[in-house]
Amino acid sequence: RTLRLPYGTGIAAVAERTRAPRTGGGVHPSGWLDARLHLTDPRDLTTAVHRLRRLFDLDADPYAIDERLSTDPRLAPLVAARPGLRVPGAVDPLEAA
Repeated sequence: RTLRLPYGTGIAAVAERTRAPRTGGGVHPSGWLDARLHLTDPRDLTTAVHRLRRLFDLDADPYAIDERLSTDPRLAPLVAARPGLRVPGAVDPLEAA
């Protein structure tokens, strides 16, 4: 995924972390995202992270959303089947338009 940023361009590679061995004998928990950023200017780091958080809806409170949606009798079974499911967003507001 390419990013147009204030000081240049960036490339973001995001992958779901699966349960896999970790150095040191532990395991990575599932349900995480690993992100790698390649930026032309390090001043864009904060902006790039903010945009990825928006893309994956990471600032939403999934528990509060599930609680509210579960009050609807039609949505409750869907929420129970996939708790914490998020709606993907957009990196750039123009993408969503």
